[in-house]
Amino acid sequence: MKLEKKQIRGIALFAIILAVYNILAFVIPFPKNGCFWAAWAFGLVAILLQIPILLLAFRNGETVKSKFYGFPIARVGVIYLIAQMVVTVLFFALAFVNCPAWIPVVLSVLVLAATALGVIATDAARDEIERQEKTVKVNTTAMRTLQASVASLADRCADPALKKSVAALADELRYADPVSNEATAAAERTLESTLSELEKAIVANDAETAAALCASMKNTLSERNRIAKIGK
Repeated sequence: MKLEKKQIRGIALFAIILAVYNILAFVIPFPKNGCFWAAWAFGLVAILLQIPILLLAFRNGETVKSKFYGFPIARVGVIYLIAQMVVTVLFFALAFVNCPAWIPVVLSVLVLAATALGVIATDAARDEIERQEKTVKVNTTAMRTLQASVASLADRCADPALKKSVAALADELRYADPVSNEATAAAERTLESTLSELEKAIVANDAETAAALCASMKNTLSERNRIAKIGK
């Protein structure tokens, strides 16, 4: 599998961090006792875990918005790395006094557990936000379609007065609450049905019938907006 340039840069960055970490850990003459090895192991885990955390954060990173939603997860990973490095350095120093190995193990496990919970929570929050956005996008389709259809009909009106009325209806649809729900579904079906009749009347150049249908759609739209407002 061919790696992208940004992926190669990310791997190179973590390779440098890992190399610097190990060089400092073994060049500085820390006592190589249980405390040291426990702290070193969890520091190593913190560095290596950055890769899967970043992959999870930006797994759907094709768009700017999806990348933005991934930043909270990536931030949890960075905070974990910083926190674990502080713990690791602390216990590297405490290795000189032969600190028991179970202390860095317990503390590091708690930091790791908190990080896992943070990643799970932020990932779940991102999924919920994306789900809601998709729902809103789907729920606005009906009203946007109606508005576009009525706007196109205005250009087909031969009668100036009727054209003005249809254009005004298109404006009312444009500024109406765009989000549909179960309560507004019946009114929206009525609008769609009346729109079909309005189109036939305009094609037949029946200005009187078209004007009446236009007025009917305005009344239905007002009722639909009232229902949408109550439902919030």
